[in-house]
Amino acid sequence: MTTDFLIDTATNFPFLGWMIYQYMHQSKINEAQREEMRELRQETKQEEKALRQRYDKVIGDLQTDRDALVSDLAKKTESLERSIKKIFAILEPLRQQIERQRIKEEIQKEHAS
Repeated sequence: MTTDFLIDTATNFPFLGWMIYQYMHQSKINEAQREEMRELRQETKQEEKALRQRYDKVIGDLQTDRDALVSDLAKKTESLERSIKKIFAILEPLRQQIERQRIKEEIQKEHAS
């Protein structure tokens, strides 16, 4: 029985050695892949952070431009409203004068007839 065990072990020993070698080799490959994946994740995080910062800056610039446009438009609208009020202030006496003139003409027509 001991002889059978030794014979079986001796014939299986090279296979067992290959299995141990394969396990160790695969462990090294797996560790290298895990390290590579960690580095890739870190690089991806850094790239994402840089990209977010760029987009935040672009969005901030667009917001600033939009605020400036809205402010400028509000100022121009106020200026336009003031100008329209001035025009109406100038036109109101003219309208009243034209109205008086029309009334005078109607009265003259009534007296002439």
